[in-house]
Amino acid sequence: MFKKILIANRGEIAARIIRTAHKLGIKTVGIYSKSDKNSVAMQWANETYALGEDALDATYLNIEKIIQIAAFTGCEAIHPGYGFLSENADFATACEKSGICFIGPSAKVIALMGSKQSARDLLLKTDIPIVPGYQGKKQDPDTLLQAAREIGFPLLIKPSAGGGGKGMHIVSKEAHFATLLAQSQRESQAYFADTTVILEKYIKPTRHIEVQIAADHTGKVLHLFERDCSIQRRHQKIIEEAPCASIDDGLRQKLGDMAIKVAKAVNYTNIGTVEFVVDAAGKPYFIEMNTRLQVEHAVTEQITAIDLVAWQFAIAAKQPIPLSQDDIQRNGHAIEVRVYAEDPENHFLPATGIIEEIVVPEPTDSLRIESSLQVGDVIGIHYDPLLAKLIAWGETRQQAITKLQQSLEHVHIVGIKNNLNFLRKVIYSPMFADGAIDTDFLTRHKAVLEAPLSIPGPFVWSIAAVGALLNSIKHQQNGYYYHPEPGSPWQKTNHWRLNYHATHEIRLKNINNQLNEILYIQRPADDFIVTKEANEREAEYTLSFNAGFVSPNIMQVIKDDRAQFFYCMQHKNSLYLFINHTGYLFEIIDPFTIDKIDENLVKESLESPIPGVIRDIFVKEGDTVSEGMPLLILEAMKMEHTVKAPYDGVVKKIDYKKGDTVEGRVVLLHLTPTRKP
Repeated sequence: MFKKILIANRGEIAARIIRTAHKLGIKTVGIYSKSDKNSVAMQWANETYALGEDALDATYLNIEKIIQIAAFTGCEAIHPGYGFLSENADFATACEKSGICFIGPSAKVIALMGSKQSARDLLLKTDIPIVPGYQGKKQDPDTLLQAAREIGFPLLIKPSAGGGGKGMHIVSKEAHFATLLAQSQRESQAYFADTTVILEKYIKPTRHIEVQIAADHTGKVLHLFERDCSIQRRHQKIIEEAPCASIDDGLRQKLGDMAIKVAKAVNYTNIGTVEFVVDAAGKPYFIEMNTRLQVEHAVTEQITAIDLVAWQFAIAAKQPIPLSQDDIQRNGHAIEVRVYAEDPENHFLPATGIIEEIVVPEPTDSLRIESSLQVGDVIGIHYDPLLAKLIAWGETRQQAITKLQQSLEHVHIVGIKNNLNFLRKVIYSPMFADGAIDTDFLTRHKAVLEAPLSIPGPFVWSIAAVGALLNSIKHQQNGYYYHPEPGSPWQKTNHWRLNYHATHEIRLKNINNQLNEILYIQRPADDFIVTKEANEREAEYTLSFNAGFVSPNIMQVIKDDRAQFFYCMQHKNSLYLFINHTGYLFEIIDPFTIDKIDENLVKESLESPIPGVIRDIFVKEGDTVSEGMPLLILEAMKMEHTVKAPYDGVVKKIDYKKGDTVEGRVVLLHLTPTRKP
């Protein structure tokens, strides 16, 4: 076994690999970009080395520098994790030339299966069914359009060298083909330095089912059952489970046998995944092979009790797989959800910001948490927006769902938009419980799952107001109210007033719904009376609170003799409230400030919906544009977003140029309307 390895990755997967390495007594070397210097993974590694700033080419894609660090530190092997260089044949070759073991398959296999084009060519020579499509070497637009017509619409455009749904687009009709082809090729060049695409018939409805395989240097190839990865947005998985609840044992065995046959056809070694789609009639089609560890590998580990990273180390060290196919048994059911920095209410666009507060439950035998988040982490534009993964296990699928529901009630991330509310909607939905899952699941149930966050009712507003007031109280100070000026005499006043109770004015703005409320709180004895008028004696709500007796952020509200727990966390002027399966974000407004809005500026300027890099600008100052016309392209967190004209107008001024990095919500260009927007 290896004595020291370098981990050519970051974030939760780097932390995951380090955990197994240390369990096996293997020393680890971590590498980091500027923003990852103080990350959890770097705190766990035995040694750490800087790569430079945050640009990918200079850091996690810098093959020469990574090899130099591995050689300098005496590492015997490099684990690539997933993403970045994990499926880069040049990196595997560079490791081999340097006498360093690449923990994965050979460079030849990576090159063969890393190209969807060559993988399809190979499997066409076997009896393994593949999705009808085009993988030819001719890549000019006319040839691709003709091939698309022969395949028929709808179809999928996929980067040949790609993965993770990046650069993939559904083309519903011929009129959209040229535009989406150009976009896919741009994204493919940006992500994979290769514009080659393949075309595939779009099968609908379909289930996305993948099979975990393991292969050693003796020729032994095993499968570790399947995972259902059908719940996706932008062709990227967000919920995975094992085993697949919607297939029978006959199809399960067939998928396992086909996966082994694919691995043997390319002389595969190490851990890998063979991916299939299964149509409504139950017919499977091979789509691709991932020659690396998968993000969702944890659900397989939970049902097999096999540490796949430990197996990767052993296989790379030329040790034989210690089990036979019959030895591998599945036990129970596991479900994983991916927590992303993104805004489900705004087309799942990625979000950036600073992690201000984190609350997660304690891991148990039935709950696994994979994350490297910590308070103060900056989530920027350079990397994938994955924040954390929660994996729940149960003896049955329903038990796993219940455990996941309970766990999601206790996960809170403040400071950056995320998809936690959306995940809760999915996991609590009866549609998910029924198990009728396919790749159109989110689209089919979009009206329910992607509906805007419910407008807070009077009860929620009241709790938020009292939460804001309680957070302004200086804890452990005998109930004295907090005043920001040190030594102020107002530090020594409580809520008592002569003849009547003190009235506290709380101004709140609900961020999601852009609603404002002014609430007044009186506090006779231990109750809080919340009203909408300062002198109103009739209460909106009379609430009793127990604050901070479980933890500083957990409170208990008692109304009409019914007790209910909720989370309430405040950072600066932001207040996060979680109650009834939903997280709300409020801004506490200073009553002495007035927001001024320049109506002309709002109407005639377009802001960046996300922070990112301007990859292309399609217009120039003075151009006349029509509603819906593409104006420019922003790229952030491995995705491309096209900013379109919201109305007919004339481009008055462009504030940035191609290649500039911009923050979120900054004015990109000024567009004078030619008709009223």
